[in-house]
Amino acid sequence: MNKLNIISGLSTYHTMKECDYLKDNILMFDIPFSLIDLSTTKEMEVILPKDIYHKEIKYSFKESIDKLNSYIQNNKDIRIWTSHYEINSYLLMLYICNYLQNKDCNIYVVFSDEYNKDCYSPACMNAPELNKLKDLEHKLNKNEINSYSSKWLDIVNENSDIRLLEDNNVKSVSYDYLNDYILIKLKKLGSTKISKLTIEIMKDYHLIDLLVFYLIRRLINENKIIIVTKNEDNSFEDIISIK
Repeated sequence: MNKLNIISGLSTYHTMKECDYLKDNILMFDIPFSLIDLSTTKEMEVILPKDIYHKEIKYSFKESIDKLNSYIQNNKDIRIWTSHYEINSYLLMLYICNYLQNKDCNIYVVFSDEYNKDCYSPACMNAPELNKLKDLEHKLNKNEINSYSSKWLDIVNENSDIRLLEDNNVKSVSYDYLNDYILIKLKKLGSTKISKLTIEIMKDYHLIDLLVFYLIRRLINENKIIIVTKNEDNSFEDIISIK
């Protein structure tokens, strides 16, 4: 029986559906664990922050957990796809390890950067690469599962504004944490579009674009970044500069 493949995000899902040996057993979670209030995850629901998404969005993943529970009743092997660089898939791995910690199943993990250090996420791989990556899976022992589970609980207890990966470790930080980094990056770029600065930041931290955009807008509101030219149709295309 093929393993159940647990993945984060639609991009990986669409690519994996092209993989003959993977496409029939996929369970996708599309949860931005990096920026949500984690206090509601025990109830298998999250609220996407209004300041970032411009409206309050409630999202339940109970159906996905029900599918996971149903699967492990008869099939014991699951495989989680992640990397040491992409925060949301990594947090999903920690969450699943915590959820399955005391259940009768085998947990395998694959890290995209172990296939190629430039593959910061399974989402940036094509179907043949995903097929090869599956052969690099690690079966987690009980100590590893317990360790990942404990990390998840620590992160939930911290429940910071955002989470990111630095040096293979999850850091719980405030919205202000990247302020200096963003300002230095913008100073090097000179006057540029918000979209360009967003892309450059995402190369280093692999955060979702809406979160990066929000962090930049906060600096504009604090008068540390100025809008040089405003685009009335698309604020991502505003040209900005250091004040």
